[in-house]
Amino acid sequence: RKTPVISLAATTGLISAITTGGGDADQVLRSCGLSRRDVSNPHGFVACSIFARLLETAAQATSDACFGLHFGEHYNPKNVGPLTYLALNSPTFAVGFETLARYLTAHNEGGRVSFAIEGEWAYVRPEITDPSIESPRQASEYSMAVGRNTIRLMAGSQWAPVEVQFAHPAPADVAEHTRVFG
Repeated sequence: RKTPVISLAATTGLISAITTGGGDADQVLRSCGLSRRDVSNPHGFVACSIFARLLETAAQATSDACFGLHFGEHYNPKNVGPLTYLALNSPTFAVGFETLARYLTAHNEGGRVSFAIEGEWAYVRPEITDPSIESPRQASEYSMAVGRNTIRLMAGSQWAPVEVQFAHPAPADVAEHTRVFG
């Protein structure tokens, strides 16, 4: 079976985020078999499981249990490239999310997203599908925060979801999640 990969564009700003958080970026990268040179290529790819481990390791190195959430909070979805451009230039939110769902594997083979309108509510459901990801919390929170940023580019900077649910258990303190998602 082929190992799912994610674009290294997802790591844009990661070295700075680790350093700002008080971690040793080179040590974090080395522990995952990567170097600064590896992650500086936005056209390259890395196994999704390594990306998830990178975020988990960064969380430990920075002593930030919400590292993935914080990194995603400041990530500009335009760094993803053409996929974001297609979504942002769609005639409706529904078409934008259908486009994201259809072409997400060009950026991330280890996840999928679905969009549904049920009654008066719209649901965006991202899912990590790579079974080799051992600890998905940081990657999941990163993805949800990037998703929030994408919707804010589409709907306006003050948009906030009514509810956010994760597959992993809630942390003891959800204050940061409440702050980030509003």
